[in-house]
Amino acid sequence: MKTCPNCGYQRRPIDDRYGIISAGECPKCRVIYRKMETPAARANDAVSDTTGKIKHESISDRSPSNKIDSAGDSTIETIEIQQDNHKDTEGYRKAYLVADNNRYAGRSAATHHLTGFTTLRQGGQELERINAEFSKHEAATVENEGKFKAIWESVQTGIVITDPENHVIVDVNPAAVRMIGASREEIIGSVYHQYIRPAEVGQCPVADSGDLANRSECLLLTSGGGKRQVIKTAANVTLGGRTHLLENFVDITGRKQAEKSLRKSEERFRLLAENAKDAIWTMDMDFQYSYLSPYVKQILDYTPEEYMAKPLKETMTAASVEICRRVFAEELAIEAKDDKDLLRSRTFEVDHLHRNGKTVPVEIKMTFIRNNAGRAIGILGYTRDITDRKQAEEMLKKSEEKFRFLAEHMNDNIFTMDMNLKTTYVSRSMEKLLGFTPEERMKQGITEQVTPASLKVIEQILSEELEREQTGLADPDRSRKFEVEYYHKNGTAVWVENVISGIRDEQGILTGIHGVSRDITERREAEKALRESFGRLRKALGATVQAMAIAVETRDPYTAGHQRRVADLARTIATEMGLSGNAKDGIRTAAMIHDLGKISVPSEILTKPAKLTDLEFSLIKTHAWSGYDIIKDIDFPWPVARMILEHHERIDGSGYPNGLKGEQLLLESRILAVADVVESMASHRPYRPGLGIEKALEDIEKNRGILYDAEAVDACLDLFRTKSYAFPD
Repeated sequence: MKTCPNCGYQRRPIDDRYGIISAGECPKCRVIYRKMETPAARANDAVSDTTGKIKHESISDRSPSNKIDSAGDSTIETIEIQQDNHKDTEGYRKAYLVADNNRYAGRSAATHHLTGFTTLRQGGQELERINAEFSKHEAATVENEGKFKAIWESVQTGIVITDPENHVIVDVNPAAVRMIGASREEIIGSVYHQYIRPAEVGQCPVADSGDLANRSECLLLTSGGGKRQVIKTAANVTLGGRTHLLENFVDITGRKQAEKSLRKSEERFRLLAENAKDAIWTMDMDFQYSYLSPYVKQILDYTPEEYMAKPLKETMTAASVEICRRVFAEELAIEAKDDKDLLRSRTFEVDHLHRNGKTVPVEIKMTFIRNNAGRAIGILGYTRDITDRKQAEEMLKKSEEKFRFLAEHMNDNIFTMDMNLKTTYVSRSMEKLLGFTPEERMKQGITEQVTPASLKVIEQILSEELEREQTGLADPDRSRKFEVEYYHKNGTAVWVENVISGIRDEQGILTGIHGVSRDITERREAEKALRESFGRLRKALGATVQAMAIAVETRDPYTAGHQRRVADLARTIATEMGLSGNAKDGIRTAAMIHDLGKISVPSEILTKPAKLTDLEFSLIKTHAWSGYDIIKDIDFPWPVARMILEHHERIDGSGYPNGLKGEQLLLESRILAVADVVESMASHRPYRPGLGIEKALEDIEKNRGILYDAEAVDACLDLFRTKSYAFPD
């Protein structure tokens, strides 16, 4: 491009055929520039027969003389050359005259060069026409160059122009720059094989053999050493009169990775399909198999190829063929809807035909294979042999029938409830038990079934069981037994024993209650009679024991009331220690007659007011064994005889009659021992006055854990010192 010294506009030099070598016509201000080989002058259309005034400015490479005042030609009035940055003299149009060697001619030379001005004007008009035509073509060229540049810079395909003789890259577009990862300046001038086809250094298939690559795959190296897969196309182009190689390439690395992943996915699918315990298959929309996994051999004894060659009607029973056609028709009807679920599947059961002629029950699950538009183009499914399941279901059905038969004909009532205590099932025996039919019972709420007191019992039990559930530690197979009163249809109340357990889902979550109800009216009446009889017996036993105690006190009047007071204290200590009611009753009974053996001791020794001799004391010691011998054959509900035998034993083994220690003694015996010592020391004896309760407490406190049981001592001390216990009168 050249710059117009007149207006600053930039443009190309015009063609040599117009006789212009290094100058041209400015399309903006219409000034013509030219360097002449001979002493001649040229002017553009600004020099016309209407102006009569020409202004000359230098375009030479050195400053001209300051002024040429006159050219001496009548056509030219003034020729003025200035050095003031081409400022125009107002009212003058412009023309440039150039002499040999780009030097200004003197005054006479300027006149000489303009003598042919009339001829020049005619030539200028022709030149103006030619320049106008050239400008039109040049504008089109500029537009095309702009389009080419836009494509070159924006296209996503990498383009490289290479000199085939030396394999050097001469140009590269931005897309190729991005792929290679180096700057444009670094790439241009590099050897082609530095980046493309690195294994073929020094070779050029196009230049050497003329084999233009058409969409061939090759390797591209990035500037960072990375490798990318590309598809390359090459073509010969002529630039500057020489043949060059234009190659474009598209990065297919992502596609190759996707293809590799797809192959791996297909391999995994095939591996799964061929090793699955189901026959996996695909069909087209005309029920023609396109794939069938090998497991069909295990199910039907056919190879995949054999089975796929059979028509559908030969692979299953006629009824099953109709099921398949009906299911397929229903699915096609759904396909016609706009709101269909594209991911839906369908499961159904049919009977296939085995090679041996037998039928094999199978479960089929199918779904449609779809194209990118979501249209169904095939079927994907699996076939599962459900022979074992069918046999299990048949066995379960028979088992249920047996269970139902038993449930309907047994005397006990069987029922199920949900977690809101709504009856969900009840056996026919309900009618025999309470007079309601199963249908009537299932319509009743729990408040209509049981008495208010029994409802509280049920609610309490359910609350306790739910708390156990929340701990996560409860036995899921546990059961609970309790007694409640149900309403009979005739208005009476019937006592029933319920045994309940939980109903659980597959995750082990409690979802309901299963129970068995049994009429215990007769049993309760029998228990009531037994309790009454036991009460009478207990009362008689108590009277007998009391009589024995009185008999002892008759022999030893000084100890009158001793056994009764010991019995009260021992029972209170047992209560303080948390023993059961039955254990407390046993201790009280034994304490009431613990000195029964003194009947065998002479009354003179029992009532002697002085200290006993060793012989006399040894006789006294025999009362433990004597009491035991008297009681041992009586069938008390407690170990009374043993407590009588051990009430003088001490936990350190220093007691009598057997010198037993610690855990060898019954707990009841150890309690009785503490109560006996406290009462004896506090009360009057023939050979000494009473020592008082505080002295007795000091003794057991001092010998706590030595002679006496520590827990029994603590309970006794607490009774007297904290709870103000006192012996009864």
